[in-house]
Amino acid sequence: MRNSILLLISFIVLLCSPSMAEVTAVWSTHTALPGEKVLLFLVSEHSKGGNPERIHDVTPGRISNGSYEGKAYSEEPLQDNSGNHVGSMEICALLIETGRSGTVECNQLEISYSTGRREKVKVPPLQVYTTAKVEWRTVEDDNGGNNAADRPTSFGTFWQTSPQEYYTGQPVTASVKLLLPQNFVDLTQLPQVVSAHVKTSQFHLPVNAVLAKKLQEWLPLRERVVHARGQKWHVLDLITTMIPMPTPGTPKTGDYDVYVSIPCSLRETHTISSKHGPGFSFSSTTVQAINRTLKLPKLALSTPRPLPPNPPADFSDLVGQFTISTTTAAKSLSMNEMIEVEITIRGTGALEQLTCPQPKDAEHWKLMAPARRIISSPTGVTEAVVFTQLMRPIAEVSSVPSFSFSYFNDEEQEYKTAASAPIALPWQQTDAIGTGEITGEDAPPPAGSVPVAELTDIYHFMPNAPAGGSGAGLSLPKELWYLLYLPGMGIFAWLIGRNLYKKWQQNATARMREKTLTALAKEQDSATFLKGIGAFIESNIPTAKDTPHLQAILDKRDSEVFRPDATPSITPEEKAGILRTVRKAISGIAAVLMLLCMCSQLCHATEDAAMQAYDAGQYSKALSVLEQDLQQNTPERDKADTLYNIGNCYYRLGKPGNAALFYARALRESPGFAEAEANLAFIQRKEGAILPQLSTTDEVFTYLSKPQLWLATVICSAALLLSCALATWLQHRYRTTIRTAIGISLALTILCAAGHVYYFTRTIPDITATPPDELAYITTATTARSAATDSASAVTELPASTPVRILATRGARCYVETFTGVRGWIPAATATTLEANATEPAPTFTIRFR
Repeated sequence: MRNSILLLISFIVLLCSPSMAEVTAVWSTHTALPGEKVLLFLVSEHSKGGNPERIHDVTPGRISNGSYEGKAYSEEPLQDNSGNHVGSMEICALLIETGRSGTVECNQLEISYSTGRREKVKVPPLQVYTTAKVEWRTVEDDNGGNNAADRPTSFGTFWQTSPQEYYTGQPVTASVKLLLPQNFVDLTQLPQVVSAHVKTSQFHLPVNAVLAKKLQEWLPLRERVVHARGQKWHVLDLITTMIPMPTPGTPKTGDYDVYVSIPCSLRETHTISSKHGPGFSFSSTTVQAINRTLKLPKLALSTPRPLPPNPPADFSDLVGQFTISTTTAAKSLSMNEMIEVEITIRGTGALEQLTCPQPKDAEHWKLMAPARRIISSPTGVTEAVVFTQLMRPIAEVSSVPSFSFSYFNDEEQEYKTAASAPIALPWQQTDAIGTGEITGEDAPPPAGSVPVAELTDIYHFMPNAPAGGSGAGLSLPKELWYLLYLPGMGIFAWLIGRNLYKKWQQNATARMREKTLTALAKEQDSATFLKGIGAFIESNIPTAKDTPHLQAILDKRDSEVFRPDATPSITPEEKAGILRTVRKAISGIAAVLMLLCMCSQLCHATEDAAMQAYDAGQYSKALSVLEQDLQQNTPERDKADTLYNIGNCYYRLGKPGNAALFYARALRESPGFAEAEANLAFIQRKEGAILPQLSTTDEVFTYLSKPQLWLATVICSAALLLSCALATWLQHRYRTTIRTAIGISLALTILCAAGHVYYFTRTIPDITATPPDELAYITTATTARSAATDSASAVTELPASTPVRILATRGARCYVETFTGVRGWIPAATATTLEANATEPAPTFTIRFR
């Protein structure tokens, strides 16, 4: 009984205490050399919320074959694939200098937490190799020859691979330790790998993600040195994953040899000497970075063990141990209604090489192109791969099917099948199959979303508004933006001929007010002036009592005119100030009236039948209303909004290709339509559309689309013109402020000009913001083939929403080209041109207020 009570109390204390931290120990390198400084990272993750334990202090304990040098702490935020904050990660790094060859072991390493709890952490041993294992080579120049014979530059290399025995298709970790000379500057690019039958990933540091950043910050390359051959060498560790692939026939010696070249730059000193006469000579010494190439000794991988014969039909060429699970947010199944299934695969093999598994009864389902995302730990280790599969039943089924694939288990040395459990869901009959008119509890969940550039879904339906203006925004003729130049041009015109610039013609009431104010300004009697100005304010400015300055004028009139014993007196300066205050108030009233008029236009939006049907989930009905409105001569809404809303309806009906087509048509009708551009990008990323590959230069210069760049150019150049005009007018006054404004606006204008030059010389078309005329979209996912027949070999898969060019048409098929240069024949019905009778869009730029 006593033991039971103690157990119960311990359990309650455990539940009420802060969440216990799990600490992971990670070395900054896989292997070390004698005297090398390394970091031992202690990593603790905390999920968002709760009251997690924090690391208070770390006691290194006893370190064998090494010495403790110091420690550093840091806390970094954790984010999911959508950029949302999900917690934090505590990092404590212990700096340790290794001893002789052997192993470095950290025993009795203890962590104390903020709660007072202490925990001993088990640290894996670190292997230290002697420098005799290092192979020394000579640095080569860019053309492959050796350096100057009198001053050769050497470096050391040391390869390590794990495991030593492996199967074909099993990942092999290959790490290389480089001993670089003191004049090493930096790598000019990632290492280049040459191999015939080995698939390799990119080289990286032994630690990834946040730990790689902390390694560079706490222990930079200049501090990682070892002594060998009588001098100091910088130590750089690189690691990659290699997958030996099967070779035709019997493997021969050299089939799995890997050659690696590392382009780098070295700081070299060059001295030039010349003798111009007896007793006179000249010499010049320069130090500069020279590009060199480090050619590593070949990595001769051992011949992999062959896999057993007769693999299963769904064998995925993967070796390791894997598990698979599926989840879905769907509550029921119904004919032709799309559901979203998440397939999560975990394991120890090459997860990055895995393709989406197929369902058990694939003939009963229509499958869309799956989206894939990799889940990595904060230390950069791949933990799982998640496939998001959109699918809809085309026959009556009772559950989400099982997804499975086969692999080879290297521990048990036999083929295994990983399969997920089916998810039983009730079957719901629908009255209007495929119409989208399903409401109430039988309504399917909204179309699934994937973490794509922080978007979770498409932008909503555009409200109704008169043609020519958006319900939630304002479309202005493009020429009106040039009015931004008027302030600067007006100042210059005023400086050239001060008396030539006249005020805008005023209406009769304004002219009468000015005439009255002019007459009052000439009035010499103070009492008469105060009576007149007070009457003018009360008659023409209804909000005078709410303005302190105007109320002060009225109070002065009441106290100095209407009192019998008052003797009104006003100076010319006071009179001029009163007239300025009144004129300012009159101009403010005009501005407020104009703003109220604009707001009344912006806020005017009426509910219509299409929006009501859309909000009710009747997307087919909304689509029908919008298509009828598009055919009318006097439409009820702006054409770009109508095309955008049609795209929304197609997306909700599970037709992403048609949705992308109409978003592109909306962008062609109204360049700069931000919602249409965002929705088009969302669908293309979700469907995995084949898009042009943008370099870093492209991404920088296309940060602003053509319409946005044009508007930025107008604003920046107008600001530059205004700043120059103010500098000419004010001269020595506000010199520093105006010069700063000129510098900023000039720099921005030059950047905008560079953007225009880039767009003018760019060969890749802008297929999103301003789609070209010859553009077509894949509305139904299809296969591009090498010939215009169904039996021709497949070239590539074209997901829905992929933009293509139609090069030729032959009967029911057409020859298309993607914007990555891939060509093939597809059914003509699967692609639709952007506009059958395209015309140039109206020169407008859309401003949308949210």
